[in-house]
Amino acid sequence: MSVSSNNTLGKYRIVREIARSNDIVHEAIDPGMGRRVAIKELLIPQHLSESQRGERIQRFYREAKAAGTLAHPNIVTIYDVGNDKERHYIAMEYLEGYSLRDVIRMRGALPMAESIEIALQLCDALGYAHAHGVVHRDVKPDNVHVLSGGGVKLTDFGIAAIAAEPSITAQGQVFGTPSYMSPEQVASNIVDHRSDIFSFGVLLYEVITGRKPFFGDSVITITYNIMNTDPLIPSTLNANMQNIIKRALAKDPSMRYQTMQNLAADLKAEKYGIVSGFVAPLRSDARTQQTGSLNNRTSNMGMNPSGTQMSQSPPQTQMFTQGHSSRLAHHGDLDLGRAPGMTQGTRNALAIAFGIFGITAIAGVIVWIILLLTAHTQSIQARNLYNRGRAEFQAGQFNQAARDYALAHQAAPDSDIGKQAAQAQSTSDLKRGNQAASTNNASAATSAYRAAVSADPKSAAAFDSLGNSQAQSGDVTDALASWQNAMNADRSSPYAVDAQHNATQEYANLAQQADTKGDHSTALADWQHVIELSPGTPEAQRAQDGINGSTITPANGNNPMLSSPNAIPSIPN
Repeated sequence: MSVSSNNTLGKYRIVREIARSNDIVHEAIDPGMGRRVAIKELLIPQHLSESQRGERIQRFYREAKAAGTLAHPNIVTIYDVGNDKERHYIAMEYLEGYSLRDVIRMRGALPMAESIEIALQLCDALGYAHAHGVVHRDVKPDNVHVLSGGGVKLTDFGIAAIAAEPSITAQGQVFGTPSYMSPEQVASNIVDHRSDIFSFGVLLYEVITGRKPFFGDSVITITYNIMNTDPLIPSTLNANMQNIIKRALAKDPSMRYQTMQNLAADLKAEKYGIVSGFVAPLRSDARTQQTGSLNNRTSNMGMNPSGTQMSQSPPQTQMFTQGHSSRLAHHGDLDLGRAPGMTQGTRNALAIAFGIFGITAIAGVIVWIILLLTAHTQSIQARNLYNRGRAEFQAGQFNQAARDYALAHQAAPDSDIGKQAAQAQSTSDLKRGNQAASTNNASAATSAYRAAVSADPKSAAAFDSLGNSQAQSGDVTDALASWQNAMNADRSSPYAVDAQHNATQEYANLAQQADTKGDHSTALADWQHVIELSPGTPEAQRAQDGINGSTITPANGNNPMLSSPNAIPSIPN
């Protein structure tokens, strides 16, 4: 849910809210230095117990200490940490550009050379952190920032472990993002720097292929796959890159790379072609080869080997001379001119049949060429529109970017560039919505978020933001449906976690309101939603207390799913 902030935090003047997940990130100005900074403010949910609250605060300051002790060009720089009237914050360098997550959403799988360059910078950052006793424990595209000049910054040390200090994580607690956790992290075992190497392998796989190696429709399925299945390595990758990924993703930490430096050495060897001299063909090379072979075929039609125009002859004559001369030379009795017992009429009929066949074949080739050229033209048009949208996005012109991305998708909807354009359009519309929300234009924000989810129905961020905007406008039922969609889209996303928390709070409020009005049936249903959304939490316990204290006894002593006007509608998969 949106929470407004004051205009200052400590000595810093808040300009705007940039992002919100487990914490709030503001753009701010340091008046003393006259520089722009990013302020990360701790967001503490109201439902936490005192011990949980204390642990959350302690972990927040642990992040500041972990990142603050690291001075490396590929690690975000921490300037300051403070507490202003129980508002805890970290001031750090303001980063231009986009998160690696946004880059993948906009572009899909990145070219191999670019992927390796990003990976090598991240290797340097993690290797430096490990050498200084810091294990990040949450390496993922969301925590890697790609600067406009191509540089990379590792961010968010919120759950980092510091070797020289005792852990603040209780045994059995699991912290991290499910899709990127190492097997030992999933099993709640003690982790060391090799856990980061596994997470790095997941990230590298996603950057190169455009998808996660371990996936599923629930956290349980994802973590099961991490523990028990080997990811499918695309055969399009050369053997060296396949081996790098497999070794980084080894289930047993002792079978992985033991240092980021060793991993980086293999990546550098791959970059410079030292290992085998093999250079993986780029997509553009494949298209050039295909186009080149097409041009050869079309340019040779009606041309002799010297390149001059051949004289035109009847189709049947061409068929005999080009397609059948060698066979007829060895089987003279099949020559239509000398076949015994064959009448002139039969010979003429066969000649006509062969002629029709030849004309049909040529027509088919022409149609194929036209279709191929049409698809090629559409692809070029989509690429041009996509590049224009990308330039507009980078300039902060999100309205124009969304329009051109949409046109790019319409130009070639089934192509790779068309699919990337749809995701990029969703991101642009999401940015438009955030801008409108920052100026309290709820109607425009909701409209932009609707466009975002329409362009990419798998965007948890877009659905969560739409739900927040709808709730702010009082559209509670629609908000609950949008939050459910966010959870369905990607349960491992922090936006899905935020949506789950928001839906839980909203149902708890609705249950309390209904119970106060004496509408106990609705209250029971809404409390049941709370239990199902957040089992084992304090909210769920309070909901259970509400059910137990209700004047209506659930059937068979159980907690049934009762019909409620606020129930989330079923969402198709």
